[in-house]
Amino acid sequence: MKIAIGISGLYRDNIGGKKVPSNLLAMKNKFKADMYYHTWDTELNKIPLEYRSGNFFTTPEPTMEYHPIFDPKPTRSPKHHWYRRTRKNGNKTLHGNKQIIGYSNLFDKIPNDYDLYIRTRWDCSINPDFLIM
Repeated sequence: MKIAIGISGLYRDNIGGKKVPSNLLAMKNKFKADMYYHTWDTELNKIPLEYRSGNFFTTPEPTMEYHPIFDPKPTRSPKHHWYRRTRKNGNKTLHGNKQIIGYSNLFDKIPNDYDLYIRTRWDCSINPDFLIM
């Protein structure tokens, strides 16, 4: 099985005491996958040089002109009403969809000959006891 792992988002070097390079290497080895990387143009200098070649891509960070919680008309969804009622500061939810946009930008660059595409972030980690069947 041919596997591609797409890493996108904002690079933060230390997650819970674990370093990003060791986490990414663990994923690559565990899945025997090809790795693809993405971040916003403005974040380029935060990415270590070892990832900035070959399968590394950047795009401009989108400007959000639509708020996914506060702009639409209320629906019958209790969760939507709860968000509108409790999220006074909408900055967190305003930028939440950028993860999806960034991965979409990356996915457009990954060849379409893979059997499985895994989407994850720079700040992920994999359980070393995880088994692939």
